[in-house]
Amino acid sequence: MDTGQQIAYDGLLRAARLAASIAGARGAEVEEIAEESMALLLMQDGLVNNPKAWVRSTAARLAAEAHGRRRIQTDDVLEELTPTERSLVMGQRTGFNVRELAQRLGLSEDGTHALLAEANRKVRRSSRRLAEVD
Repeated sequence: MDTGQQIAYDGLLRAARLAASIAGARGAEVEEIAEESMALLLMQDGLVNNPKAWVRSTAARLAAEAHGRRRIQTDDVLEELTPTERSLVMGQRTGFNVRELAQRLGLSEDGTHALLAEANRKVRRSSRRLAEVD
């Protein structure tokens, strides 16, 4: 796999991890669901028009099925986050602490904490709203 392919694969894997964690998966289950989503993508016949959206919705469905929950529309939840907020939520859900996230994103710890709190509020609010619609 060349560097460009590796970057694309890593981006899809991150999207799957985030979708799985938003849909309720935790710990090692997040990684298992993300990897299963990627395997299912690779087994698709033909070209998938939007691989990132496909992987996110597949990961969310797998996580919801694993917990017997309704499928949460993770794409809608993610739409409410800025790119920085998405990175923070993903980082937090994959085990990074506030200090590590701040260093990775070049932010202050206080700023990172505030952004992360706001991002998590948006995720909870959006998830509740979508659950009411279902």
